[in-house]
Amino acid sequence: MCWIQEGVDLDAFAYHVLLNSLVDVGYFDVVEMVVKHIRVRAIQNEVTHSMMMKSFCKQNELERAENKDNQFEKAALLIEEFHKMNLVSMEYAYSVWIRDLVKAGKLDGALEFLKDKQLVEGYVPDVFRYNSLICRLLIENRLIEVCDLLMEMKGSGILPNDVIMNATLCFLCKAGMMDVAMDLYDSRAAFGRSVSCMAYNYLINTLVGDDTVDEAYRVLRNSIEHGYFPGKKTFSIISNALCREGKLDKMKELVLVALDLNIMPNDLTYYKFISALCRAKIVEDVYLVHGQLNRLNKVASRSTYVHLINSFNKLSIGDIAARSPIEMQEKGYHPKRKLYRDVICRLCQTDDIEKQVFRLLKMQLARLQPSSPIYNFFIDGAGHARKPELARQVYEVVSYQT
Repeated sequence: MCWIQEGVDLDAFAYHVLLNSLVDVGYFDVVEMVVKHIRVRAIQNEVTHSMMMKSFCKQNELERAENKDNQFEKAALLIEEFHKMNLVSMEYAYSVWIRDLVKAGKLDGALEFLKDKQLVEGYVPDVFRYNSLICRLLIENRLIEVCDLLMEMKGSGILPNDVIMNATLCFLCKAGMMDVAMDLYDSRAAFGRSVSCMAYNYLINTLVGDDTVDEAYRVLRNSIEHGYFPGKKTFSIISNALCREGKLDKMKELVLVALDLNIMPNDLTYYKFISALCRAKIVEDVYLVHGQLNRLNKVASRSTYVHLINSFNKLSIGDIAARSPIEMQEKGYHPKRKLYRDVICRLCQTDDIEKQVFRLLKMQLARLQPSSPIYNFFIDGAGHARKPELARQVYEVVSYQT
């Protein structure tokens, strides 16, 4: 300091004018030096604190004010002094103060400060302050206060980011607060935010667990419309619930949408759906879904084919059952003796036994070269159907072929 070298010193007022000017132009290193001289001369006062608060705010370092002697109370008083002196924008100072209270885990203090400034001064935090508050409240499971802040943001036209929105939905689901979660979910358009795949899965799984399957299905349809298809586990959970409650129209729609999206339900899900349709004797839908599977060149499991054939047999749909073993072979499976036996026994209950059985035999021979196992399967089936004459006719075909 040149005036000190010349044996000249400043008074308290001049030091503080200088300090304020240095803060304004951003010479923060020099500010620190001037403050040291002020302290050495024991002329530090409330104005000094205010100047330092201004400096800290300009440097985005308000935490230094709070760490001074580790006294939040003193930092809070400095905020008020800062406000009275009207040196810089208080919105910035308030934002930094709320941030630091949140970082220190003083959520009640941050919320109380926010409410007070909103009520008295009409202060509205920016989205970053809201987000930091909400994140910390979520960690502490203070979900009601989170929802209050979100509604407050909505009223002020401030949009939470997608991360905050989806994290809140997931936390609400985990806490079982589904009424609140669905209110928030239904207001997502007003917030202008999309829902993540994870949040959709949380919502659907929790709604199914609460036995609100129709609501879960609504959310699922919304997720598909927005380009999200649930994970295999979630798909399986809602599929099981729809089948269990007999909501087969919804289940059919879901399976067809999945196939259109080139997504194959797992074997168990497909098996349960086919079983439910068969129990309800909705033959048209069974064949519709299975036909769609074939058109998309999707391959059902061997066990699903066996179940389909058994179901067709029970429903007395012999012609479809007869084509199924051939279809199985086209998909790379080899039907076993029992499957042929069951199909042939069913065909033997139709009005035109010989025509049905020999049409199947002809289809089989057209696909494979004549072989003993094939003839044995047909003779075995005719025997179990107690149709010895049919078995003899098949044997005669064998004799003719050989």
